[in-house]
Formats: sequence, C-alpha cells, structure tokens
Amino acid sequence: VERAEKQVNSMIVEKDGVASPVPLSQILFNASLCAQRLSNFSLAHECMKRCVEHSPSSFGKDPFCWLHMGESCINSHITMKRKNCRINGTSTSNFVNEMDLAFNTHSLSRAVDCLNQCILCCSSDGDKNGDEMKKGYLESARVSLAYVWMELNNPSQVITLAEVMLNEKPLFSADGKNHCVISLRRRATMRMYAFEAYQMSGIPSDAMRCLDAFVSEQGGGSNSGGEELAAHLAAINVKGRDNEQLTHNAMTRLKRAKASVQLSTAMTKLSLGDIERAREEAQTAFESLSHEPGMSDMKRAACSSLIQALIYEGKLWKAAQIARNLK
Repeated sequence: VERAEKQVNSMIVEKDGVASPVPLSQILFNASLCAQRLSNFSLAHECMKRCVEHSPSSFGKDPFCWLHMGESCINSHITMKRKNCRINGTSTSNFVNEMDLAFNTHSLSRAVDCLNQCILCCSSDGDKNGDEMKKGYLESARVSLAYVWMELNNPSQVITLAEVMLNEKPLFSADGKNHCVISLRRRATMRMYAFEAYQMSGIPSDAMRCLDAFVSEQGGGSNSGGEELAAHLAAINVKGRDNEQLTHNAMTRLKRAKASVQLSTAMTKLSLGDIERAREEAQTAFESLSHEPGMSDMKRAACSSLIQALIYEGKLWKAAQIARNLK
C-alpha cells in the first residue's frame, strides 16, 4: 500500500500511444480486489479504505467499495472462527502477523459501519442507469449486515432488516422476464436469518409465520414451499428440471439447503410443541445427510435435532442409540 502511494507518477499507455497517469485511487482499488482474491482480508480492507480516502467524491460514493470493505471484515471474522483462534487466549498461531490479529478484534464493528455506509450510498440519488446495480448492492449489504447482527446477538436488528427487504420485490434477470436467481438467493438467506432471529427472540410463532409467508407467495403447500425455499437458497432454478440434470456441485448445495430449512423448521416446531412434526423434519434431514460425504457440521446439527425430538417424545433408548452410532 505504501509503495503504491509513493508511485504517484505511474503511467498507462493507450492504444494510440498517449500516456496518462494512473490515479492512485484506481491502483488501491485494484490492489484491494487482488488482496481479497488472495484471502488477505485485512489488506483488502486497508487498500479500499485508503482508496476511498483518496477519492471521496468518486470511490467514496460508490456502494461497491463500502460493500467490499464490509465483506472483507466479515470474511476475516469467518476465517478467525474456522481457525478457532481466540483473540484473548493463546491460540494465535494461525494468524500471519499482529496486524491480522488486531484487525480481527473489531472486524464486526467495522463491518457494521461499512455496510451501513453502503446502504446510505445506495439510497442517495444517482444515475438511473445504475439503479438495478445499486439495488443488487443494497440487497447484498442488507443480507451481510443481518449476518453481522446475528453474530453480535442482536436479533431485533435482523428482524427490522428482514421486514424491509422481504416487503420489496426481487430483482429481475437481464432478460427482464424472470426473477434474478442471485436476488432470490439473497432473499431466501434473509428469510432464514429472520427465522433464526425470531427463535432467538423467543417468538417461534413469528418464525413459522415467516416461512408461511413464503409458502403463500409461491402458491404451494408447506412441503413444496420448503423445497422452493431450499432451491432459492442454493441459487438453483429447479422448475421443469429433474435432479439428474443438476451438476454434482448444484446437488450438494441443494441437499445442504434442504437440510438447513428442515432443521430450522424442526427447531421451531419443537418450540411450538409440535413434537411429531419436529421429529419428522429432523429425521428427514438426518437420513438425507447420513450417506453424504463431508457436511459434518450439518450432520451434527441434524443428529442433535433428532435426538432432542426423540427425548421430547420419550424415546430415550432410540435417542441414546443414535448418539452412540454417531461416535
């Protein structure tokens, strides 16, 4: 970054031979994109931060820049969680240097600031030709912000974001005929966050209302609604297609998404006292994942939900048997 700031007189040569200086903000912008691709999230954030500081009237008003910084903060936080590194403990060997460790200390609070600024930029008046792109950034920022609030144990903020976003229409694809698959995925992700937020707030009835609203929008039964929600989560258009037509990667995403919906439904039904339905949902998820390679986190969650439902039903021996087989 410091080297880029010193090379103010870097040049770019056009096809006609005319040379012109490369704006420092553009160098920093490109460096930030490269750093994020290399999973160096603290550097990605720092480069984009300096880019915005050097060009407040251009890059500083671009929602993509703020979204990029917010995502860098979130990815840094996720990496820290996966490596099981405790900032206040001794397990810091997974981090390359002290800068990464210091950055992670406040990564979520930085993410909140950046994502809120992105939302503010999207809400400001701008070029009408970029409205669709801004709406995409706005959806991404809201979903990312919902994740951050969940991590900070603030479900009320998630519910507020979800109510705003889910009351808006999804974006259309380039042909203008069908809804954009990525937009549908963002909305499905936000619905799942809201589902969990209502649970955290102790109002499972509103969690089911959130799912029922989706079923009503799709015009199908509860089972078909769950299938459609899973397809949206996996960013797959399954209408008119058999599972055999999906790639292996797409099928894996779809199975994970289905299990996620089933487990959320199971936990909510359990909270509402519908133990039989809770056990059915958990068992379906458990059986569908039992022969799948990988997805150990989902398998553990499915097993835990099923054991909990069986205990509520009084089937202690069966619950113990599943627990033993898991070991």
